[in-house]
Amino acid sequence: MDDVQCILVVDDDPSVRSFLRRGFSLEGYTVQLAASGEEGLTVAEATSPDLVILDLMMPALDGHQTLSRLRVKSPDLPVLLLSGRDDPEEQERLLEAGANAYLIKPVGFAELLAEVRRLIGSSGSSGGGSREAPDEVG
Repeated sequence: MDDVQCILVVDDDPSVRSFLRRGFSLEGYTVQLAASGEEGLTVAEATSPDLVILDLMMPALDGHQTLSRLRVKSPDLPVLLLSGRDDPEEQERLLEAGANAYLIKPVGFAELLAEVRRLIGSSGSSGGGSREAPDEVG
């Protein structure tokens, strides 16, 4: 039996968390959710995900601060940032700070899935690959 890959979604928007859980679950991934940067750090430490999808704009501990703390504890953990901000200088700073990818919302689920697969492998498990995944994030 193949190991199922785990994605941690850290986003303060419950509709985004729900959307991503549904989409990635249909593709065969296990999905953990966190509503804040602080909660995301706790869940990451407890579950050792294969990848973190991290919202940039969150109250209290934002995505940049969360990324910095993740990098201290898990320097090799792939982190994909999702943001509504289209600022090339900010993207460059965050990629230099250790993000593995930066996608701008709204983003098509197919594009997001392709980026996840690029970062951690071809599918969540041998049983994934449903065509009923949602269309767009954000």
